[in-house]
Amino acid sequence: MDFSNSAYMQLYDKINGYLLEKSIALANSSFGTYIRESIWEFPVIEGIHVLSIAMSVGMILWFDLRLMGVNMRHRPVSEVFRGVYWWMVGGFTAAIVSGVILFWAEADRAFPNIFARFKFMGLLFAGLNILYFHNVTQKSQSEWDYAARPPLKVRMAGFMSITWWVIVIAAGRLMAYTF
Repeated sequence: MDFSNSAYMQLYDKINGYLLEKSIALANSSFGTYIRESIWEFPVIEGIHVLSIAMSVGMILWFDLRLMGVNMRHRPVSEVFRGVYWWMVGGFTAAIVSGVILFWAEADRAFPNIFARFKFMGLLFAGLNILYFHNVTQKSQSEWDYAARPPLKVRMAGFMSITWWVIVIAAGRLMAYTF
């Protein structure tokens, strides 16, 4: 079956063309040009991005390992979550803000990059995993909060979180080296 001329491919091409056009305009804006061509701003923002990812994903990893029953088995999951929550949120907020600015500065090169698309896909699925965990899995937390080894669905949520964040970080690093 040939999809190259299908209505789906034509729609994809139109959406892709539109987004590429907007990405080029974003990168060529005065703010995008200023950040990209700056001596200090771009490297400082990039440093903030990397450090905030390390803080956020490091705390997420710590929590996910508890969900999987690998570390801190003697502590309730809720206690571990309370201990890392604000570090996760702070790091993630800084990573998002700095990442948007970095994308803005190089949107014309980042948007068509395959690794950028993998990174965005990973972010999307990591977010969906978070939503599923908090809205479905966590509803029964009182039953497994103190368990040294939580039920399979809880361990899988932790494992999938780690998987998606590894994809996000690996794709982000690969994206940076393919411009």
